[in-house]
Amino acid sequence: MKAKQLVLAALFCALMVVGAYLHVPMPVVGSITLQTLFCFLCALLLPPSSALLAMGAYLLLGLVGLPVFTFGGGLGSFAQVTFGFILGFAVATPVGSFLYRRLQPRLKPWLAAALTGLCEIAIIDMLGAAYGYVLLNVYLGRAMDIWSVLWNFCLLFLPVDLLKLAVAVPVALRVQRSLRWR
Repeated sequence: MKAKQLVLAALFCALMVVGAYLHVPMPVVGSITLQTLFCFLCALLLPPSSALLAMGAYLLLGLVGLPVFTFGGGLGSFAQVTFGFILGFAVATPVGSFLYRRLQPRLKPWLAAALTGLCEIAIIDMLGAAYGYVLLNVYLGRAMDIWSVLWNFCLLFLPVDLLKLAVAVPVALRVQRSLRWR
């Protein structure tokens, strides 16, 4: 991996930390953060290996105890109902980067970027909802039906995620054109 890719991966890891602290608390579950925006940008600007490194480093920093997550850090993070979204970031970003590089030669750049972002939203939200459902119903013993989980973990955040995607696509395409990244 080139030094440029390592520096960019570190930059996106740092942006994820900053994005965790810029949040708006929600009434039932979690917060609205800028992390999804940075996941979109990371997938669109970095190759899959660098995107994996950025999100893996972010996840590792939080699990070793640094307070990089919205709710802090450490192994106790596994007991947070929103930890599934962090796992979703770690999976969706490199998958999105891989997908974008496959779609880009076949589609218009904005369409490839938008479809990639929609797939990332689906991965992040489904992992977040599945983790929250299992944690609430099995570990914490608080019965919550699947429809309530989907509403509180996915659908409630969907308009904001789509807005973040609408911001990320033109920004990423502009950065790619300006710096001649592909």
